[in-house]
Amino acid sequence: MRIRGPLAGALVAAVLAATAACTGGGGGNDRAWPVNEPRTGVSQPPPAARTEAKAYDPPKAFAARGVVLPSLTEASLKVSVLHGTTVYTPTAAGIQALDTVTAQVSDTFAPEGPPLATGPTGLVQGPAVTGPPALLEVGGRELIVAPFVVLVPGRGTTAGRTELNLIAIDPADNTAAWTMSIPLPTRPGKVSLIGAHGDRVFVATQDSYGSTGSVHALDTAVRTLAWSKDGFFGATVTGGSVIGVEPQGSSSYMQVVTALSVADGSRRWSLPNNRYETRITYIGPKLVVVEGRDYSNGRPSFQLVDGDTGTDAVPAWIGTSGALGGAYNMRCLYDQRAVTVCSGVGIVMGLDAMTGNQLWRLPDQAAGRVAPSATVAWHGAVYGTASGPVILDATTGQDVATPDIAPVLVSANVGIAADTSGKVRAYPATG
Repeated sequence: MRIRGPLAGALVAAVLAATAACTGGGGGNDRAWPVNEPRTGVSQPPPAARTEAKAYDPPKAFAARGVVLPSLTEASLKVSVLHGTTVYTPTAAGIQALDTVTAQVSDTFAPEGPPLATGPTGLVQGPAVTGPPALLEVGGRELIVAPFVVLVPGRGTTAGRTELNLIAIDPADNTAAWTMSIPLPTRPGKVSLIGAHGDRVFVATQDSYGSTGSVHALDTAVRTLAWSKDGFFGATVTGGSVIGVEPQGSSSYMQVVTALSVADGSRRWSLPNNRYETRITYIGPKLVVVEGRDYSNGRPSFQLVDGDTGTDAVPAWIGTSGALGGAYNMRCLYDQRAVTVCSGVGIVMGLDAMTGNQLWRLPDQAAGRVAPSATVAWHGAVYGTASGPVILDATTGQDVATPDIAPVLVSANVGIAADTSGKVRAYPATG
């Protein structure tokens, strides 16, 4: 279901009621996306004047005053996706498309059934989205994909069931590209998109306690489930592999990092050591960072792993920086081009996204430079704060500009950040 216009952000109850009425149950087939017409007797405010946004790739300067986006919060930014001038955010009604030029909600994309959340006490109504949307390349198209857990009500002697519903939005024209559903055997406590490969989108589910996990490969070309694997906690997709962890024994605490084939779910490789507190991070089209602690002695580990082969990519900076160079528990940001920026306590470094080789590293005491706190990396630029907002060249690590803001979401048109009062604002790119 798709709702258009200024009323889209306010019609939560109407969305849920209309969704339930339009749902036919089942999955695997495309359905129409009816437009919600203005209701009789409901006045609609006139649309705000819209001016075309200028584009700079990547932007190095922003307007001093930003447009307040009242429907967003600092917390919601963490689960939002920015494409062009539109922010896609999960809400109780579905995926909200917010125009940052007018600060108005232009569309809401609702699931194909009453949305559910699950918890230890059982079934709870709302919120709709169980995982944040993601910008993925699916079947050669760049799409915003969002997961929902929905209820297909029972009818007569047919029992109701839980389904996973995916919605794909084409950000080029802000229209629904497709939707599909698959039945789930149990009600998950967590659902997350972990990546895409070709026409397939991969979704990880866990129970409410995080003790069991499954991964599902959804073929979007034919709208069917290609394969599923239980007992697997999926984390990311890269290099033709679905990478995650498999619990060992009766406890999910001891884990082995394993890669499954995107084609059929068969095992491609496993890392040799058992570990715990495992964290796997996508850092580019070929590599992942694997962090955790050795199960036998508790020592922290940090590895760059080739997603295709499972072999270590061990650049010199890991071996010579001492104590992992502060690299344990790193936060890594891929700039969607060629560089991944990883930051930890007091350090930040740029890595070649294909090889893992270190391109630069801060702090640099000899040059009198400190390590900034990176907020986002995009198209060759690293945005963050040091003495104030700063932009670095992602390839060299050199300062490029000192703008007025440090965006947490950025595109060629706009930077999104919270001001000192906590209000989220859109700052148009100016250079």
